[in-house]
Order: sequence, then C-alpha cells, then structure tokens
Amino acid sequence: GLESSGTTFLYQTLSKALNATVVIPDLSARAGDDVEIQHISQPWGLFGTKTGGYSTIDLVPPLGCASFYDREEVILSDRCQEETGLDPEHEYPLRFFVNITSHVEWYRSRGVDCTAIIMTRDYSTHLDGKKKHMLWPLFWNRVAAAEDRYGKQLMVEAMSVLDASISPARGLAEMVLVSYETLMFLREDYLF
Repeated sequence: GLESSGTTFLYQTLSKALNATVVIPDLSARAGDDVEIQHISQPWGLFGTKTGGYSTIDLVPPLGCASFYDREEVILSDRCQEETGLDPEHEYPLRFFVNITSHVEWYRSRGVDCTAIIMTRDYSTHLDGKKKHMLWPLFWNRVAAAEDRYGKQLMVEAMSVLDASISPARGLAEMVLVSYETLMFLREDYLF
C-alpha cells in the first residue's frame, strides 16, 4: 500500500498472528521455515534528499538470498546472484518503489506461493500521516502527491494483472486487497 496507509500495522498484525520472528525491523519477518512476510510500502525508504524521479525495483529478494545493511545495501549470497540477476553487492536507492506485479511473478515462477496484500486507506488520512514525516513540507507536498499517483498506478496494475481468487491447483491468491478502515471497523471478523 501507499506510505502511511497502515502497511506497518498489517505487517505487525500478520507477524504476531503467525508468531513470526522479525529478522529485519520494518522489512521482513519469518514464521518457521516456510513463511516470510515482507513489508513493502510504496515507496519504501527514507525521506532524505530532495530528489526527483522514481526508482522502481522488480523484486525484494528473499531472506535466504540477501543481507540488508542500513536499508539500502544488499549483499547477495553466491547461490542467489545468478537467480536474481542482481550484482553481488547491489545497492538500492534510499527511497524506492517495488513493481508489485513483477515481484509476485518472480516468486511464483520459482514455485513460491506468494501473495501481495495491497493495503488501502482513506486518502486524506493517509496524506496527513505521510506529511508528518516530511522534512521540507512545501517541497514534499508536491513530491507526496506525485509519489502517491505513481504508487497507486503500481497498485492498480497489480490488481488488474494478479489473480485474487484461490484455487486448489494454484494455491493462495496472488493478490488480496485490504481496507484499513474496514479492518479497524470489523477487526477479527475481517481478518479471520
């Protein structure tokens, strides 16, 4: 979901429900050997510089593949360099988007039952939350609106391409849409 849309809350809720161990704070948790939860906001990363443009990556590698340092430098293990197509010491930008569709398709093409959970929230509430983190409010108001348009574009693309149905042959849905307001209203009934 977009930044400040409740993705951290949902990540923490899923982690707790699955008794997952946080491996990288605010990014990744593991439940047993079979389940990894990746927390990816659109965009993800720090408000650090006044840069323009959008850095978009195709995938966030699984925990077994990579070690993350300072949330930007990724060191890939030897066995994963060839599979991911990334350099051994790949650096992510300080702030980036993830192409949800290619991320899910990469995992699915390798036999991983991957589901993107797309979080939505009332736009004005989301925007108020996002503005609280901005260092240069006047500049970031324009940047925030542009980032949100691009993040929404990636979300809409994923919703139109990825399958939201569950089937015995394919397993879990490729995509689930979650509304923060509905989650808060219905609570457990919405989750289970």
